[in-house]
Amino acid sequence: MHRAFRIKNLIIILLTQWAVWYMIFDRNSELVQVPTSMSYIDIILLGIVTTMLAIGAYLINDVYDLEADKHNGIERVKDKRKTLLTYWLFNGVGLVLSVYVAYKTQSLGLLWIYPLAVLVLYLYSRLLKGTPLMGNFIVSLFCALVPGILFLAERNMITQWKGIDPTGWQQYRELLWMFVLFSFLSSMYREQVKDLEDAEGDKAAGYLTLPVVYGESRARALSIFSGVLLLISIIIYASYHWSTALPKAIPFSALVILILWSLQVLWRAYQRIQYSKASKIIKYAMLAGLIYLILPVK
Repeated sequence: MHRAFRIKNLIIILLTQWAVWYMIFDRNSELVQVPTSMSYIDIILLGIVTTMLAIGAYLINDVYDLEADKHNGIERVKDKRKTLLTYWLFNGVGLVLSVYVAYKTQSLGLLWIYPLAVLVLYLYSRLLKGTPLMGNFIVSLFCALVPGILFLAERNMITQWKGIDPTGWQQYRELLWMFVLFSFLSSMYREQVKDLEDAEGDKAAGYLTLPVVYGESRARALSIFSGVLLLISIIIYASYHWSTALPKAIPFSALVILILWSLQVLWRAYQRIQYSKASKIIKYAMLAGLIYLILPVK
């Protein structure tokens, strides 16, 4: 199996999208007497569409990362031709399924979002990956799209929900936006740290990432700023939705501790192995954050 099939990442994408849909929309459908736009089959198909998009992004990224990965001691692509064929196959399957989901949910916006996302992720791998911040921004935007697409997919239910129970919808709207914001900020933080981790290979490949252009110290300072911004955002959200219940308090505490730990490691980092450690800690923090947000509000 090609290393682009990053199983853990794909499982997180699928579970996140399904859990957010279930918790915010399906769980409240009977309460507000408004049917969801998507059925269980539809949300599974939407998750598969998102997964196809992610796999395609991994594949094309690995193709254009051959030189950088070589200098970093990584081998992800053994046969470039087969990798490209697999890329087109998965994007084709994703496109067909996205058309079906758009038709079933009457969300015509989904018809243009998928091909646009494929194009943007291709341009990221081909042209924008090795540019300061822009590459980080595009990856983070895709991660934010995983929960954010539900605003579009469930827009019919949202419209009716706002009319029936505006206060209830406002509470869950804040939660959905927090999922989007957390996905974006945590991904931005981790991508910046990964640029520090891969700086040597990126420089050899001619990528103009932040550490290559502005130096390690400035890039590390910006990464720390992103981590602090992530920490502040989750603390502000928690202050408005505070709960002392253990199921909420434990993942929140773990999230804060992990972010602080990553910042501490990053502050003292000067070698690739230390940046790698910080990146892994951030990944655990992302998982803790998703668990914290997914757990019921009430």
